[in-house]
Amino acid sequence: MNFCWHYNKNEKHNRYFIEWKYFNINTPELKAFFSYNIIDPEMISKFGHAFIFGRLFTGNKIIGDKIMLENNDVKLTKSLDANFSKENLIRKYHDKIIITGQSDIMEWNLEYTPILNKPQQINDVRTSKNNWEKINWQVIYPLAKVTGHISINHRLLSQVFTISDYGYIDNNWGKFIPIKCHWNWVQIFSENSEIIITFGEIATSKKKYMSFIHKNQNYIFRDEEIKIKHSAWEWDKLKKIKVPVTSIVTVTNKKIDILIKIKTNNFETLDLKTFFPLPHMYINEQSVIAEGIIKKNGGEKVNFKGYGLKEYTDRGYPIMDKIRYTVINGH
Repeated sequence: MNFCWHYNKNEKHNRYFIEWKYFNINTPELKAFFSYNIIDPEMISKFGHAFIFGRLFTGNKIIGDKIMLENNDVKLTKSLDANFSKENLIRKYHDKIIITGQSDIMEWNLEYTPILNKPQQINDVRTSKNNWEKINWQVIYPLAKVTGHISINHRLLSQVFTISDYGYIDNNWGKFIPIKCHWNWVQIFSENSEIIITFGEIATSKKKYMSFIHKNQNYIFRDEEIKIKHSAWEWDKLKKIKVPVTSIVTVTNKKIDILIKIKTNNFETLDLKTFFPLPHMYINEQSVIAEGIIKKNGGEKVNFKGYGLKEYTDRGYPIMDKIRYTVINGH
């Protein structure tokens, strides 16, 4: 499996190309993620750009920044390596991946060493009736040891976090118009870290994937075996959209049954603005708690509680979403 940047200038529809590498840290006290993104690398649409999202959840605080960069300054390679700027780098070595980044309020230097190194991916999932609109999701490190530091210099928080915890890396790329394509993603760690669950769904295609790690054994589930239901929603007053704040994920097959109830602690919605007449694309990032039950056919039953990160995306025109929410909810 090739961990690389996937842009090919000889292909068609490159104005709709997007790729991003996602790195997280997931602990009870601190949750953080960093994503390195590029859209339309050759600026065919004139709206292409590169950027880095950094977000940190601690207590009831969410600290984050978006680093905007010129596409011409970004140097991608045929491997995972990338120079987004002098301070913002991704480096892949034989046995680890190192990322660095710096903005006015955040600075990080993190080393990811795989604990489980069994990559999984969903390939060429169509997101519309157009054959060329496809998205790919590749799990690089399902579980990694993360060491390093994150420095925050913000009015809400000024602190250096020394990191020695668990994390995860994935890779995402494709071509699509943000009209229908959206996804659900969640990662849960049990309190004793014996259970680690990573779930992803490309909702418009009904493609699903779950990695269920129990006592260092990794079980994989797909598609019809998995169901997700959003049972409670909340209005995001800043972005004027509704977001799911309670979700239930279930897995049923011949060997195991899993039920996980996920509740939101706090959230922030990121708005990927597009050019008119396309709708905005919203990425809702959440810090969550969870509880679940695992039943194996051998009779073993495990109850667990945990914590984690959740991501939900949708699209829409802000004014129309507000009207729709008012009609449905009466306020």
